Amino acid sequence: MKGLFVGKVKKIGIISIISIVILSYGLFFYMQGITEYNIKNSLFEQQKDRQGESVLSIAQNIESDINLVTLMLDGLANSAYFQEGELYSQQAKRLMEEKYRQFDSVVDRLFVLDKNEVVTSSITQSGSETFVGNDLSLREWVSETRNALRPVISNGFERQGIYTIFITYPIINRDSKEYVGMVVTSIPTEKFFSHYGNVRDSNSPFLVAYDKNGTILADGANDELVGDSFF
Repeated sequence: MKGLFVGKVKKIGIISIISIVILSYGLFFYMQGITEYNIKNSLFEQQKDRQGESVLSIAQNIESDINLVTLMLDGLANSAYFQEGELYSQQAKRLMEEKYRQFDSVVDRLFVLDKNEVVTSSITQSGSETFVGNDLSLREWVSETRNALRPVISNGFERQGIYTIFITYPIINRDSKEYVGMVVTSIPTEKFFSHYGNVRDSNSPFLVAYDKNGTILADGANDELVGDSFF
């Protein structure tokens, strides 16, 4: 009887030890899993915050540069030459050339449309098409500027494989309030966004930019996607 009792106690003791060992290992791996999850989650949140701050900084820089271009157009639209309707004069063209040289790292063309939406003067890189004499009245960004009488930033527009956005500024005579025409600049999207991040190498952190309709304007993952709709 005594031997049987001792045997049971011994058996219970062994089972208890095994249970404690199993429970300890289970608790260890459980705590390790929680710790690993918390570390991964913390690292993810830190990376997300850093990336959010980086994207915000890029967006603010882009907004600042767009504002500078718009202010340049504002200055031209309110200059004495354009206010007096001198859209064809050499003085007005020299003023445009001066402004173009200041912004040629961003814009590739600076031009003026008269009230009939015909290009009267254009400054661009040597050898590039000037558009002088072209009627652009059917362009959406032209009609929107003419109808709303306010600056407009266009959606992406493809020409000869290059995507471009246009920024317009109406010329309105301050005294008569008469619409005189508009000053316009064009910005090649890939060249523009390359100032703020990588848009050509998918093997490094890259930048993707869209217009308000979801059309891809620059894409570091694959430049062949430029012009496609994100949606």
